[in-house]
Amino acid sequence: PVMIDELDPSDFISPDAALLEPISQAERTPRAQIIAATKKYFQGFAEKNGSIVPFASECSSRENGTATTNNPNGPVIDPARPDFHVFAGNCAEELNQGFFSGIEQVRNERPLIVDEAQGLVLNLALFDNEGNVKSVAVPGVGNVTVPRNFLRPITFLKPQLFKIEGGKIREVEGLAWPVPFGMPSGWDK
Repeated sequence: PVMIDELDPSDFISPDAALLEPISQAERTPRAQIIAATKKYFQGFAEKNGSIVPFASECSSRENGTATTNNPNGPVIDPARPDFHVFAGNCAEELNQGFFSGIEQVRNERPLIVDEAQGLVLNLALFDNEGNVKSVAVPGVGNVTVPRNFLRPITFLKPQLFKIEGGKIREVEGLAWPVPFGMPSGWDK
């Protein structure tokens, strides 16, 4: 996709410092609450509602090495709307703006590894895009045309590493691989 570059190994030489920071005993979150926070993230993504997600005020996100939040120099995806930079908002704003409303559903979300001591959870999910959303009404901007690459059915396989501090999502580090639309996860029941 035009918005997120292909993997560049130089973007992965060192992880974001927040992922490596130890969690104090007082800020540690029990396993069930860590998993619940990530489930709220996927629910907020599906509902385009960042207010239901327990985001820390300093939350940030990267995907395929690109800053997907707090990035005022994010790509301009619609030449008719040069004022709209996708990824410019914070974690909640990026969900609330609804630009990713073409994603029909998030499915087969599952935590693979949870580390309470570090506040980390590695999650894997499939994001389905039917390819039928041509423009999105972004609050305060107007209609933004969806890039042509997204006007086809496609599924994204997304492993994501979440950093949870005090029950709030501090960091999301993820990858996104396009795979055939509707591809089964391999762990369907």
